[in-house]
Amino acid sequence: MKKNQQGMALTGWLIITLFLGCFLTVFFKLLPIYLEDYEIKTVFDKVAHNTETKDQIPEQIRDNFSKYLKVNSITAVSEDKLIIQEKNNKRIMSLSYEARRHLVANIDLVVFFDYQESI
Repeated sequence: MKKNQQGMALTGWLIITLFLGCFLTVFFKLLPIYLEDYEIKTVFDKVAHNTETKDQIPEQIRDNFSKYLKVNSITAVSEDKLIIQEKNNKRIMSLSYEARRHLVANIDLVVFFDYQESI
């Protein structure tokens, strides 16, 4: 009588461990980027939906944006990334930036964020 083996071999476990390790490494590198982006998006929305923003000139809007960034200790983006344009008698406020994190050797993770709101 032959006895059937059950379970995975050592190489199977090593491959699964390798994939899981790679996934967790990327996850823990990207998590701080997305948490900081959440804060940036919150600041962007506060400035865009502030009732005083409609009557302000672009320099004042950037100044308010900068103050919110400083209060929240956000250093990933600066107020000069905030673009305010006039289109069809509407003001469009937009923010575009990228975040980079080193992964291994010469490989970086790059994430782009782009927000736009009419004020």
